[in-house]
Amino acid sequence: MDATVLGASAPNGLPTKSPAVHIEPASSSPEHLPSTNAETEIRHTSEPDDIREHPTAVSPPVNGAHAVSSARRKDHYQPVDDAYSTRFATKCHPDAAAVRAELDAFFGEHWPWPSDNAREKFLEADLHGFVCWAYPFARSDRIVDSAKVMTLFFLLDDLVEEELSLEDGKALYKRLITLAEGRAQPDRTSPHEWITYDVFAKMRAVDQDLTEAVTRGMTLCVTSQLDEERERSTGMRALLQQRCKEAGASFISTLMAYGLDLRLSPSEVASITDIEESYAKLGIVVNEITSYDKEVRSFNPNQAGGGTVLNMVQTQADDTGCSVAAAKRILWVLCREWELEHLDLVARREASSDGCSDTLKAYMKGLEYIMGGNEVWSGYTPRYQLSS
Repeated sequence: MDATVLGASAPNGLPTKSPAVHIEPASSSPEHLPSTNAETEIRHTSEPDDIREHPTAVSPPVNGAHAVSSARRKDHYQPVDDAYSTRFATKCHPDAAAVRAELDAFFGEHWPWPSDNAREKFLEADLHGFVCWAYPFARSDRIVDSAKVMTLFFLLDDLVEEELSLEDGKALYKRLITLAEGRAQPDRTSPHEWITYDVFAKMRAVDQDLTEAVTRGMTLCVTSQLDEERERSTGMRALLQQRCKEAGASFISTLMAYGLDLRLSPSEVASITDIEESYAKLGIVVNEITSYDKEVRSFNPNQAGGGTVLNMVQTQADDTGCSVAAAKRILWVLCREWELEHLDLVARREASSDGCSDTLKAYMKGLEYIMGGNEVWSGYTPRYQLSS
């Protein structure tokens, strides 16, 4: 099947239209709410909170240029480090507690931890929680394998960054890609190899076409992480483009399609290129902001990643001469502006004369849940946050 083919129909319960705007606590129904996580439903209003609170502001036009009349400005700007809330709905998968229990036990037993402390750090990081927040409507028979392959991805990323040279990292990923594709048999004495082989073999048995798309997305991601050009990505635009590849935007979206069993036609894929790019840059900038402090604290110039802190917060501060705190605030505002633009892109695609299938609507809504869930998870995981 064509590489661009991504499920048969939208999963039951997955909203496909952008709702209209207020924030309310979600239902506490146990069939939708995992026991270990709170759930928040965020519905989009027609105007941002700061405009609604000030009757002197003009109504935002349909094209997304939400602006306040220049003749009626607010009081002087005061820096506030608390970012505005995301407009994207957030929800945790109802099987989150069971997923965590199963994967904590699996990786806790089988992964070759260098120390007990490393194992405990893994258990605290809730790596599989990312999938439960990003794919809240994934099928129950696919959520565990989706979380397992994402957790594997995180652990391999740590291994290559912290323990291997650039060349050794390339050799490992080259070998693991052949195993993920099913083109070689694993060394059963190597957990890196047999876990990679087994999880992808199981996914292929469930859905070969969508698993192959996931494998291609992962390959793009890991090869970009070890690209020697990454250190030469200077300036915000170049660094953003590099980050979108190495952070796995394609890998994450194809894994979402696998989990929800969504298949897009080649023409549908081609019609949302701008929406995919929008989703990718939003997710990576949120990650850059939330992980910056820990990244600086743990920075080691001798790691495979190179001798500089490659983070857009630092780049923004360097390029503009502002403080790191100001750079974070600027990037948060940029993310909120991009959210408005993203919703406009989706609205235009849904209203297109080319038509918009329910599957495509479900896919675009799935991207929104990835972005909202990523922000929730990034805000609490010890992988990005400094311990108190």
